Amino acid sequence: MPRPVLRGREELARQRVVTAETRVVPQNTRDAIAALETEGQSAIRKLEIKQATVTNKLIERIVPDMIKGVRHSLVIKQHRYNH
Repeated sequence: MPRPVLRGREELARQRVVTAETRVVPQNTRDAIAALETEGQSAIRKLEIKQATVTNKLIERIVPDMIKGVRHSLVIKQHRYNH
């Protein structure tokens, strides 16, 4: 008779381990998802900053040429008007 009791205890111990593992897995999954969301949000912020930087550089390079072009066209228009 002692043998079946031991198997019962072993089975109970195994079931407890499985139960504990099934409790840990969802928490680990939630933690992993939260970490991915945080990393994703961080990556989005970095891309937004990069986009703003590139846009500012583009504006700094293009606007002076645009102003020169507008001034030049005004000078031509004024010259045509005066002659």
